[in-house]
Amino acid sequence: MGKGRLGLGRVAPAPASVCYALPCAGGDGELGGKGAQLNLLFKSFGAGNRRLGVPDAIVVPARCYRAVVASPAIAALLRTAAAADDPAESEAALARARAAVERCDLPDDLRKEIAAFAARHGSRGVACRSSASCEDALDASYAGQFETVLNCASAAACEDGVRKVWASTLAAGVLAYAGGAARLPKFLKAVAMAVVLQRQVRSDAAGVLFTVNPRNGCEAEAVVEAVFGQGEGLVSGLVTPDSYWVDTLDAGKPRFLRERVARKEQMIIADALGRGADVEFAVEASNASAAEALAPPGARVTATMDGPASVGPWRGANDGTWERNAHATRPVPPMNDFFGDVLADEVTRAQIKYGLGLAKLRCDLVNGIPYLQPVPLGAPDPPPVGPPPPGPVLAALSRLHPALRKNDRVARRTLKCRGWMADIRAWKDTERGAREAAARALGAVDPGQLGDGALADHVEAVAVEMAKAWASHQRYTAPCLLTTAAVFARCDPGDAAGRRSLLADVAAAGSNRRDFWDHSPDRPLYEAFSACPEALKALGWARKVVRSKSDSAAAIYLGEVVDAASPVREAAADYLAAVSDRVVGAYDVAAPALRESPAALFDLFHAAATTPPPEVATAAATEAADAAVAARAKPEHRKLVGELLADCREAYRVRDERALFNDAWLNGVGRRALLEVGARRFVDAARGAWLSAAEAGELLRHRSRPRSRPEKLLHWEHRCKGRADRARAFNQMLDSPAVINGPRHPPPQLGKWFPKGGCGELTDAFLAVINVALMGSDCEDEFAAGNLAPGAAVLRGMPASSGAEGALRARVRVVDEATFPELRRGEVAVLNFTNSSFNAYLNRCGAVVTNTGGALSHAAICAREAAIPAVCGCAHATDVLATGDVVEVDGAQGTVTILKRAADA
Repeated sequence: MGKGRLGLGRVAPAPASVCYALPCAGGDGELGGKGAQLNLLFKSFGAGNRRLGVPDAIVVPARCYRAVVASPAIAALLRTAAAADDPAESEAALARARAAVERCDLPDDLRKEIAAFAARHGSRGVACRSSASCEDALDASYAGQFETVLNCASAAACEDGVRKVWASTLAAGVLAYAGGAARLPKFLKAVAMAVVLQRQVRSDAAGVLFTVNPRNGCEAEAVVEAVFGQGEGLVSGLVTPDSYWVDTLDAGKPRFLRERVARKEQMIIADALGRGADVEFAVEASNASAAEALAPPGARVTATMDGPASVGPWRGANDGTWERNAHATRPVPPMNDFFGDVLADEVTRAQIKYGLGLAKLRCDLVNGIPYLQPVPLGAPDPPPVGPPPPGPVLAALSRLHPALRKNDRVARRTLKCRGWMADIRAWKDTERGAREAAARALGAVDPGQLGDGALADHVEAVAVEMAKAWASHQRYTAPCLLTTAAVFARCDPGDAAGRRSLLADVAAAGSNRRDFWDHSPDRPLYEAFSACPEALKALGWARKVVRSKSDSAAAIYLGEVVDAASPVREAAADYLAAVSDRVVGAYDVAAPALRESPAALFDLFHAAATTPPPEVATAAATEAADAAVAARAKPEHRKLVGELLADCREAYRVRDERALFNDAWLNGVGRRALLEVGARRFVDAARGAWLSAAEAGELLRHRSRPRSRPEKLLHWEHRCKGRADRARAFNQMLDSPAVINGPRHPPPQLGKWFPKGGCGELTDAFLAVINVALMGSDCEDEFAAGNLAPGAAVLRGMPASSGAEGALRARVRVVDEATFPELRRGEVAVLNFTNSSFNAYLNRCGAVVTNTGGALSHAAICAREAAIPAVCGCAHATDVLATGDVVEVDGAQGTVTILKRAADA
């Protein structure tokens, strides 16, 4: 047969056997996509391999299909369909061609081989599966387009199944997917439909395994979807499947991550005659999942997954209750693996030093995400799951337990002597200078100019300083919080709303922006530009250019302003050295640094150089603010409140400085070094941020093994990519549980049951500052259900800042550490939380909405200082709102009203 218009070449001569029995050595181009992959799977897991049995299969080669569609009658119908201008005429010709394929005679030798296979397996049923050459391709999967025929119990049924699979290539839907009937000649030239005949499994459950997460492309995360009965219920969309996520980062030990169990009301099984039958039933999601029906074969799979699917991997180091650190919703990078140990040590030390109510704090990295477990004084270790003991039990413990009695004495001494202030002054006098000097010294090193060995040493030195910086950050957390807690403990806050308003008043009275500015890198930069009108004018011109040219223009200006010819060179260089390496979004090396977004860095530079210093509060204003708080103090403590608020003002700048001159800076220095390692060893330099210091050293120092290097580099890059992909997935979905072995119970009111004026009152006040003012935990519990209600049009949170002009209507942009640079001026920034480095983007915000936080959170304080509306503790805001939504943010009422959805635009 000659080659005609449809491009159907000559039929290749048939081998001794028409079909290919799997596994086979040949068959290139004749097995189709599915058949070829099945052949590889069969070779790995087929007969003789106990890990995973693959049912027997043969493949009807693609040349048999080509011979059928090239027959004169069918080819003529296909030419008519391709040439027809009228869609109805084309479809009629295709319908006749499909019917002809379904009636065609099969060659005798092919029928004999099909009959022999059916005789061996017909009692269990045979599946006739499509295996087109174009199926499951990267650019076009043809998912669900071709026919699969199940439950074939005889040779005749198998023959009919083969014909139906062939005929499905001419279905109108397939051709529409391929580009329409006009593309029929090209489609038939490209398509090669083999048919897999495979012994059918009478499955209790069936599923699909994606070796790469199809949702986010994560190569280190596999996804399994499964249903009861036969797989047709899944692939047809008849049944919503159960889903299971598996971490495959460590190929030797995959770990079960999480599951989603659906309500399944139907399944497909084989009836008494071997035909598919639709069975209706109902199973509650809480007590059955398809994975339970996979045993015993499934047991071999799940045995390697760190426990059963119903438990999953979300387990702490013991069986007590663990709460997720609200500021860490994705895995911690390996370079920051000291996070948990340092945090636990410093918090435990502070509890003992100041006489607070915890014996210790534990931190465990569960799937890389920090979870905390407080162990109260006098409680069993680990603490039992459930609510705290009744009040009378607490009262008895406070008087009888030696550790509680000792802590009560320490707490009284702390309150009397205001012991936290010694630490505040130590930071100002010595610690800040030492931490800044260490950061400047390491930040001055250009990793790109170092040799491999020197770069490895540099990475290790930075890792050591990063751990010291994180310890310093945490060491000065308690003193900063205790200044506010001491005021709170001397007042009568009332109900939840009263606690929030009291803490907001304390935040206002304790503000000291001028002191912060006086000791910041902003001051020398502002003074240098103020003294040089020429430089100020050039900066103004640069701002106009940057607004239109963005990063490129910003990078050019920032490079020129530190040039030797610049009149403000020294001040500009000092400022950029202190600010450029600040990470934004999280305190670790995976968060981008400001130097990676030159336009944002320029915005911050411009604001620092041109914004006049904050005014020094007048004595009258200070007295009025103090009086507002003193009016809410207990009568016996009103005179003391003024002194305590003075402590708040003295400690004000320490709260941000302990981050900005510690880990916010050092993490950026460490990130820059790791990115240089990535640039030298990986295809994608960004993956270097997911190396540990030891791994970076190994990659840099052992380059003398050239034969093993390419494979080793690919292995390490793949591992780092998997870590990054998994972190990105957590950022996007935020699906790590807030509590392990919950539910979360509110802390006991120790002040009500412990002796007055001691450990109980101080601990209650300290926790109130953390939970209400900083984290907004009470807001989360109060507002979460309403914010997640279907069709909710108004989200509620903590009123954090009313703004200079009241409520704001603007477009939403949901941002995280990777997307901060996308924030446009005047938009509502919606994010999980903010930290000190977010200041670089604050001047772009029209308003701020955060999932967590309260009146003393960073977002609330900065929004009040910038006079823009803010709602903090607006639980699930990042889940409910989407970029492009139009909302009204009322910071006075704590509401976010959805005016228009982006999807409706």
